[in-house]
Amino acid sequence: ATPRLSGAATDSLFRIEKAYTDSAVLANGRKDSLIVRVQLTDFTPSKDKAVLQGSMSLATSVNAPEGEYTLKVDFMDAKGGVVIAKETKVAVTAQRVGRFKVEAAGINIAAFRYSIAAP
Repeated sequence: ATPRLSGAATDSLFRIEKAYTDSAVLANGRKDSLIVRVQLTDFTPSKDKAVLQGSMSLATSVNAPEGEYTLKVDFMDAKGGVVIAKETKVAVTAQRVGRFKVEAAGINIAAFRYSIAAP
């Protein structure tokens, strides 16, 4: 005989499953509405510098403007403090993926965060 869950336990599990499904659907909707896709290919931190590389492409599901997008990168230490901020322009068109490489000289860079500004 298999153990049966009580009605309260079944209801709780259903609510948890619904919450996870709702979160996944919301996150997928946000992802699909982005105008630019960023693909990171390398983050190499070392004791005195860091390198971040990747590419940017226009989303096909929305009408994204072509042009030079500004990629702003904050390189951070292990505690989350910004060591140095860098900015680069990345040319992106419907037919061309823009590639970028951002190098930052700074002591003990451990992480990064980025933001994108449209042309």
